[in-house]
Amino acid sequence: MPVFFIQDAVKFPDFVHAVKPEPHNEIPTGGSAHDTFWDFVSLVPESAHMVIWAMSDRAIPKSLRAMQGFGVHTFRMINAEGKSSFVKFHWRPTVGTCSLVWDEAQKLAGKDTDYHRRDLWESIEMGDYPEWEFGVQIVAEEDEHKF
Repeated sequence: MPVFFIQDAVKFPDFVHAVKPEPHNEIPTGGSAHDTFWDFVSLVPESAHMVIWAMSDRAIPKSLRAMQGFGVHTFRMINAEGKSSFVKFHWRPTVGTCSLVWDEAQKLAGKDTDYHRRDLWESIEMGDYPEWEFGVQIVAEEDEHKF
């Protein structure tokens, strides 16, 4: 996911508590989040972007070979001249991005809990190695507030 639930680290403990299992029965939030999670989302508006990503059909990759990768955090890179830029990292699969819808994922999980691992192993065994293109998103520090 290219985003995260919070933008301010001080909110991280609240996020951790929001995604913990139900306190009275220890049922994890897994497939159906409970009230503490939705309370958190309603009180932290910046989490909406992550919720949309997590609930979209892109959240469940059809194959690990077709899964995008993102560096959630922004890094400051400084060149030899001392000029700094803000950078985010992106990995895009060369085979394209493919996802499963919820019903497909449920069926696969019931039939083969190692589906992703098996798909990756078998493709490597056949010489079809996974490959990603690495990209960076760069914003000069002086342009930080121009968006």
